[in-house]
Amino acid sequence: MQTMLDTFKIQMIIAEKVHFHEYEKMHSVEKVLNAITVPILPAAVITDVLVKVFFEEDTPPLQPSIQVLDQENRLVCHEELPPLKNFRKEGMVPGIDIRVNIRFPVVEEGVYTYRLYIDNELMAESYVSVFCEE
Repeated sequence: MQTMLDTFKIQMIIAEKVHFHEYEKMHSVEKVLNAITVPILPAAVITDVLVKVFFEEDTPPLQPSIQVLDQENRLVCHEELPPLKNFRKEGMVPGIDIRVNIRFPVVEEGVYTYRLYIDNELMAESYVSVFCEE
């Protein structure tokens, strides 16, 4: 059985920095990340995430969040995002772009999973490998 969330289209980009340009009402992405190298362990990893969500015009407000899990599936970060609401002009595909800064502790190298949930339903995943210089 299809639900309203099945109609959503989602993009999630992990980057070193995502800038929002107020005048143009646009984001720019600097250095998309697939891997991060830290100088020592433990360390703090800091990333920006750009989430683009496309949905139907009549979609009620829903609550998104991002979780980051380590390679053992332990939760290392949880961030609530602003409720989903259409901010696009008429004639554009309804949706929202959200930029969020994500910080989490790293005690070992490995693949860290970023998960986007909408109303507690998993909607997208992306990954960053963390390596240590030592």
